[in-house]
Amino acid sequence: MATSLSSTDQVIHKTAVILVTSKDFHNWLFLIKDAALNADVWHYINPDLEKDTLPKNVSPKKPSPQEIQPAQLDANGGVLRDAAASVRNLDRDRLAVYNAEFLFYRDELQEFNRIRKALAEISTYIGKTIDVRHIPVIQDHTDPYDQLKALSKHFCPTDASRKREVAAEYN
Repeated sequence: MATSLSSTDQVIHKTAVILVTSKDFHNWLFLIKDAALNADVWHYINPDLEKDTLPKNVSPKKPSPQEIQPAQLDANGGVLRDAAASVRNLDRDRLAVYNAEFLFYRDELQEFNRIRKALAEISTYIGKTIDVRHIPVIQDHTDPYDQLKALSKHFCPTDASRKREVAAEYN
């Protein structure tokens, strides 16, 4: 016999942590990391890494008929065949190559756009989950990596201060 969940069991409660003080930082960063991992973009914004070691989300280059069928020159540099000006100028074999390249490009473009959207959503989430007084910390940073680095420098408690905070809580 199948059991049904009550309506209260079906409700998913979201927890938002607002970054107000350094005490909030680790919980807040955990939620940012969790969202980025779920979107498969954490490796683009991990603030523990140097920026030049992170992958870049680069728009793919669309294939062109001229790349598939470039101009053909004779030994003296004279033109034997012009480069294909459009897809209509490609022969059947080169059209097949172009179509394969275009499908690959389309897949890469879709992934580029997915990553770009996810990074924009993470950036928006960061802005919405910090106390309004701390917006100046990130206002000059346009990407989530730079925002996280700036907030880490501003809020991440040092090991010594974290130990003092924990000790104070238990004393």
